[in-house]
Parts: sequence; C-alpha cells; structure tokens
Amino acid sequence: MEARGEAAFTDQAKPDQTLEQRIAELERFCGQLSLENTILKKSLATYRSKPGTFRIEDARSAHPEVSVRRLCELHGVSRSWFYQQQHREEVDPDQALLQDIEAVVEEFNGYGYRRVTRELARRGRRANHKRVLRVMRERRLLCRQRRRYRVTTDSNHQGARFPNLLREVIPVRPDQVWQADLTYVRVQRGFVYLACVLDGFTREVVGWSMSRFIDADLPLAA
Repeated sequence: MEARGEAAFTDQAKPDQTLEQRIAELERFCGQLSLENTILKKSLATYRSKPGTFRIEDARSAHPEVSVRRLCELHGVSRSWFYQQQHREEVDPDQALLQDIEAVVEEFNGYGYRRVTRELARRGRRANHKRVLRVMRERRLLCRQRRRYRVTTDSNHQGARFPNLLREVIPVRPDQVWQADLTYVRVQRGFVYLACVLDGFTREVVGWSMSRFIDADLPLAA
C-alpha cells in the first residue's frame, strides 16, 4: 500500500518498531486518507462553481492541519501554480454573457430568460437556458409579471340597490349578524365561484357553496 506526500505508508516495518507502534502508524495513515477523501468530496461538489484556487483555499480554512503542498497534490496542481493564481485578478466567467444579456433586456424590455436565450442564439451567442436563468436571477434581471386584475363586481346595473344595514352595527354575540360574499377560486382548468356565509361575531364559516356558474342558486346553497 502506497500513497504520495504526507500520507505515505509502507508495508515493511522498521526494525525497531513494535506491533503497537505499527498499528498506531496504520491508524494515523487511515485517518489521513479519510480526511483527504472528505476534502476531495467537498472539492468535487463545488467543481463547476469555484476555480481550483478557491477550492484549495476553502480546504485550507476547513483543515489547517493539512499542508499546502499536500492540498495541491490532491487537486493535481503545483504549489507554484497555486501561488501564481493567488496574485492574479479574479475573472468573472459570466461577465461576457451578462453584457450580452443586458443588451437584449435593454432592447426587449419584459423578455424572460427563455426568450433571452433564443435572442442570444439568434445573435450568435449560444448559452444554456439554465445558465441564462442563473445569471439573470443573480443580477435581478428577471421581469416580474403583473397579475391581471379581474373585475368581479358590476355596479353599473339596472337592478335594485339595497342600503348597508350593518354599517354602524357591532356584533356582540354569535348568530346576531351573518355576512355573505362571493369570490372565485383558480383551479387546474379555469376557476370556480365560491359563496361563503360568515358569522359576524365569531368569524366562523356558517355555510359555503361552490359552482362553475354565478347565479342565484349559488348563494342560496351556501
């Protein structure tokens, strides 16, 4: 069994080593391998989102007992390369894509990430729609759709209008005042109308009914 660097271990025991010393050495070696395996798992999890220098820096912060040389060996780079990268300016890999996205958004206000992706492809800039979505979300370039206002009350009618008899009434006991109202609820295929009757004192639902048609039978059923 053999490994590089600080985790090196040989099958041949030293002449002056006892069995207990040999076992202790083997346990230290196994612990070192387990620690390095943990470091590589975390590094692999952030492989696409972080450059190699950042992954090594994260490992140094989390495991200061591991030397820089060993961390570089685990990540397959040299120490000289690691130190050189630290002195370079950080480059945003999404900067060029961001500029192209901003140009599309300025020209076509209200475009979502899918239409932006198609427009980028039309301009010769091909990018994965998931990446476009991530960049637009991070830079807050996603447009917010306004909810359409749906009119549910028609006050311009020729029917009879009744005064509000409860304007100055404050309920003091249950079943003194019942209040009814109509609304609509969105379902998978369109929406349905809902009629509710509430107790004005307890605010509990006394009765309710649901229908696809808004007619006299709906509130009567509630």
